[in-house]
Amino acid sequence: MRTENVPKPKPFPLQPAAEAPAEPAPRPVEAPGDLALRRPDVADGLGTSTARRERPRTLAEARAQKNLVGQKTLQDGGVKNRGNISLDVKGSPFGTYDAAFIRAVQQRWYDLLETTPYVQRSGKVVLEFRLNHDGRITDMQMGSNDVGEILGIVCQRAVLDPAPFGKWPEDMRRMIGNTYREVTFTFYYY
Repeated sequence: MRTENVPKPKPFPLQPAAEAPAEPAPRPVEAPGDLALRRPDVADGLGTSTARRERPRTLAEARAQKNLVGQKTLQDGGVKNRGNISLDVKGSPFGTYDAAFIRAVQQRWYDLLETTPYVQRSGKVVLEFRLNHDGRITDMQMGSNDVGEILGIVCQRAVLDPAPFGKWPEDMRRMIGNTYREVTFTFYYY
């Protein structure tokens, strides 16, 4: 490929203006009134003074200057950060089993997210499956997926990789009255 030699245009020197501009007209003096410009007086406290107000260096100092000092609200609840599971599984008779199940799935999900290249999206993935009494997962179906195929597969692997889970305790098996539970697991991406 070859570039073409193009001569540069020669600049023309600036030409003097034909007429010199006239002196600007003086501004009319405005009569004092409601909308007249007022110059602040330093003596009345409204004007600027040579002493600058000290800017706060911390939030606590800013709150103290504005008289906003108070206690923080102590609330326990909500999801602290992305991906935390916020279920009250201890309220069920087999909460210990469910908590261990959720903890295993959550840990595997975090591990997969750290090692899998993906594009961050917001949405959710809903998985429906059977949790059998011996800890096996069967009949898994993806109910909905708002985040794409890769993140959907990550969610499926988060449930299937740690399986088989522990066997159900006898009390739990008796209470359920069946050899499996229908489980719906929802993963949220923010």
